[in-house]
Amino acid sequence: MLVLAAGIALRLSETVQARLWLDEYLVLEIASAPTTAAVAGMLSRDANPPLYFLLAHAVLGAPFDPEVALRFLSLLAGALTAILASWAAWRRWGPFPAAVAATLVSFSAIAIHFSAEMRPFALLGLLTLLHLEVLDRAIARPSAAALVGEGLLIVLATSLHPYGAPLLFVGPAVCVATGRLTQLPRQLLVTVAAGAALVPTALLPIWRVAPGTNEYLDDLWRGRGPAAPLGLLLRDLLPTSRWPSSIPLPPEPLLRAAEGGAALLAAALATTALAAWFRRPRAWRPDSYAAAVLVLLAGSAAMAGLFSAIGRPIVAPGRFAASLVAPFALAVAAASRARPAARGLAAALATLAVFAASFRVAHPPPRGLRPEALSAEVLGRNAIGPSLVLSVGLSGVPLRYALRGRPDVTFRSYPLEIEGHVGWWAPRRALGRPEDLARDADVLARAATAAARAGVRVFLEGADHPVAAPLLRALAPSFRARPLNRLDAGLVELVPLADAPAGNGR
Repeated sequence: MLVLAAGIALRLSETVQARLWLDEYLVLEIASAPTTAAVAGMLSRDANPPLYFLLAHAVLGAPFDPEVALRFLSLLAGALTAILASWAAWRRWGPFPAAVAATLVSFSAIAIHFSAEMRPFALLGLLTLLHLEVLDRAIARPSAAALVGEGLLIVLATSLHPYGAPLLFVGPAVCVATGRLTQLPRQLLVTVAAGAALVPTALLPIWRVAPGTNEYLDDLWRGRGPAAPLGLLLRDLLPTSRWPSSIPLPPEPLLRAAEGGAALLAAALATTALAAWFRRPRAWRPDSYAAAVLVLLAGSAAMAGLFSAIGRPIVAPGRFAASLVAPFALAVAAASRARPAARGLAAALATLAVFAASFRVAHPPPRGLRPEALSAEVLGRNAIGPSLVLSVGLSGVPLRYALRGRPDVTFRSYPLEIEGHVGWWAPRRALGRPEDLARDADVLARAATAAARAGVRVFLEGADHPVAAPLLRALAPSFRARPLNRLDAGLVELVPLADAPAGNGR
C-alpha cells in the first residue's frame, strides 16, 4: 500500500507541474472542432484513431476546465493501472510478486510522465491490463460476456491509439502457447470481429499514410538500424527509465551504472526463468496470464522491429513503452517465482526502481517557461485590436488555443496544406516543394497586405524556421519584421514599410 501511495503521489506531483506542449495543443485543437462530425472529419484526413479526441471533445463541452479534467483522467488511469497490476499479481502469484509489480509500475518514470499528459497513453495502459484480465477469464471460463468484453476492450484500446493493435493477436497466441487449442476458434473469432471494426477506422488509415510523413520518427531512427528502437523500448521499460526519454545514455555515471545493472538483472532473470521452464521435470511454467503478458511484450517488440525494417518506424521515445510498463512489471513478477535466485533478481530490479525514483525527486529537471507558452503570452500582449497571425508549420496551434476567446484575431497557416491537415507536419517534404511554398507565400503575402491596408495588425510566428524563407521573401517588399521579444526570435510583427518604426514589442 505504501508503494502504491508513493506512486500515486509522484503522479499527482507530475500532474500539478505539467505544462501544455505541442502534442497536447494538437489534441485540444482537433477536439475543439464545433461538432463530433467535424472532429471525425479532421481525424479522417490525418489518420488518427478517433476515441481519445472524441472524449476530449466531450470534455471541452463540459462546464469545467478541460485541461484539469483531461489530466485528471490520465492521472486516474495511471493510478488504476498500478493498482490493477498489483492486484493481478497478488491474486495469481502471491504478495512478493505483487510488491514487485507495484514497485516497478509505481516508480517508472515513463508511467509517471504519461499519467500527467493530455494524451491517450495512460488510458491505453489501463485498457491493456483490463484486456489481459478479461482474456484470462475468457480462456479459463469461456462465456459470451467474456468474449464480447475481450473484443470490446481490443476495439477501445486500438481506437485510442494504434499501439493497441498487438492485442488483436494475444488471445490466439496464448491458446497455442499454452496448448488450449479448444479455445483457439473462439479467440480467432474475437480477433476477426475486432479486426473487422478496427481495420477501416484505425488501422487502414494509418497504413495509407505515405512513408516519411512523420519526419520526427524518420529523423530519429535514420542510420541507426532496425534494432535500435527495440533497444530504446527495453530501456524505457527498465526500472531505471527516465523522462524526457532519450537515445543517448544518461550523462551521470551513477545513472549509467544503474541502467547497465538493470539491463543485466533483467537478462539474468529471463535466463533463470527460461532455464527453470526448460528443465526436466519443469521447475516452473508460466500460467495463461503470464503467457499473455509475455506474448504481448514479444508481439509489440516484433511489431516495432518489423515496421522499422520496412522503413516505417513507429517507436517514439516513451510513448511506445507507456502502455507496456505494467505488462513488463507483471512479467518480472511472474518470473520471480521460477527459482529462489529469480526472486532475488526481481527484488534487485524493484530496488533499482526505488533508487531511480529517489534520484529524480532529489534532482528534478529544470522547468522553465515552454516556448509555446512564451509565444502565446507575447502575442496576447501585442495583438491589440484586429490582428492577423501567419504561422509556419504547427506554430499557430498553441496560439489559436491560447487566443481562442479573441474573435478579433484570425490565423492563417503556412504552408496552406496545414489548414486541412493539422495533425501532420513534414518540414523536409515541404522544403522539397519550392514551387508550392512560393505559391503559398504569394497567397499569404497578398492576404497580409490587404489586412494591413484595412488597419489590421499582422504578425508572423515561426519566422526563424527554414520553411519560412519563401514567405519572408514574398513579404519583404511590403513589410518590415519587428521583433517582439528577445527570447522568441520566431515571433515578429509585420509592420508596413510606410510606417515601420524601430523598436521592440511588449
